[in-house]
Amino acid sequence: MRKERWFRHYKKEIKRFFRRFKYPVMIATAAAAVLVIVFAVLPQSGGEAEETPVPQQGQPGDIYEGVDEETLAGLAGTDTSLLEQQEERRMAIGVTLLSVRSGDEVLLAGLEQAAAADREQGVLEDLMVYDARGGPNQQIQDVYAMLNKGVSVLVVANTEPYNFSKIAEIAGQSGVQVVACDIDAQSGFAVNVQSKDDIAAAFSQFLKGAGMQSTEVLGADAAQIETMKQTLEVGASYDEMWDAIYAIGVAIGDGQPIQSMAVFDYNSNDVLRAWLKADVAPRAFAGVATVRFIKTWYGLLNGGVEVVTQEATEEAEAVTKTVSMTPADITCYAATTAENTGGAVYAFAKNLMQGKTLPQQDYVYTLPGAEAITADNLKAYYDKIKEQDSGLVYSMVDISGIDALFTGAAAA
Repeated sequence: MRKERWFRHYKKEIKRFFRRFKYPVMIATAAAAVLVIVFAVLPQSGGEAEETPVPQQGQPGDIYEGVDEETLAGLAGTDTSLLEQQEERRMAIGVTLLSVRSGDEVLLAGLEQAAAADREQGVLEDLMVYDARGGPNQQIQDVYAMLNKGVSVLVVANTEPYNFSKIAEIAGQSGVQVVACDIDAQSGFAVNVQSKDDIAAAFSQFLKGAGMQSTEVLGADAAQIETMKQTLEVGASYDEMWDAIYAIGVAIGDGQPIQSMAVFDYNSNDVLRAWLKADVAPRAFAGVATVRFIKTWYGLLNGGVEVVTQEATEEAEAVTKTVSMTPADITCYAATTAENTGGAVYAFAKNLMQGKTLPQQDYVYTLPGAEAITADNLKAYYDKIKEQDSGLVYSMVDISGIDALFTGAAAA
């Protein structure tokens, strides 16, 4: 009897314990189970996990972090399974960019405009544009997607050489022609359309002709600086507009104004106005033609231009003044932007899509240079853009001879 009472007593105590500590017991049990599983699957060699091999330099894993195994296999050329479901080649053009820069917007707009008429006439089924937003592995997967949708030609723009080589390899496996746009490559394409005007050479020749022995530059890359050094001395080089404007102000304050500058980005107007704010002008100034730059230049020589000397605040309005000069005070040069680069690229893609061929593989086509704006044609360009508020100043280049480069009948 005593034994039964003892048993019932402890049975109640055990039940009370589990009711009171139900959740902690469950957690402890689960943790113990996890530990058992972990120790069961760990390698037996000293209890340490096997080290993951590190990709060797030059392997796709070096830069394609996060990409799936199938895509990596395709990059390495060891698997083509991603292309097994592709559609039959059709009258479609694919466009891939690692990212879309300001200059690429002009290219894409030109492509869309050139393709519009062919879409309506049924010559072109589709123009696919994929922006990888800076992701190399995403761009590779974009290419696979377009190939699987049956594009006949692939346009590749704003792409690093390594990624381009892989894209060219993948496209080649599918028999798809590649139109490269300003790509730093010697092979892997049907045609490489080079639209880079040598504005560095043009700027330096202009500045030297204006009597300059040296100049400062804004927004120039290493190659452009080296090109300019062949003609004249290059002083300070600025990457940011505000650094250049600050340097201009300091030099004016010291009584030794900067005499010359070449602006390779789109900030020509703001940089020029940094001088005008102090009623000073550079002896020679070269820059990319923007609407505001042309308006400032033209206004400066034709009655004056309003310049802000003190920005507006909550307490006071902006302080402005009118600055005017003569051609003897300042000499300027502006480089236009080719408007129909996209049209040229589309012309090549369309001919290739129709089964025509160029004189040779890896053909390089250099677009005619854009026009220069000088004092002689300044008014004509001003009249073209005077109703615009901002943007680049464009010129049309002659691309009428592209079709004649091809041979062979159009595909049925």
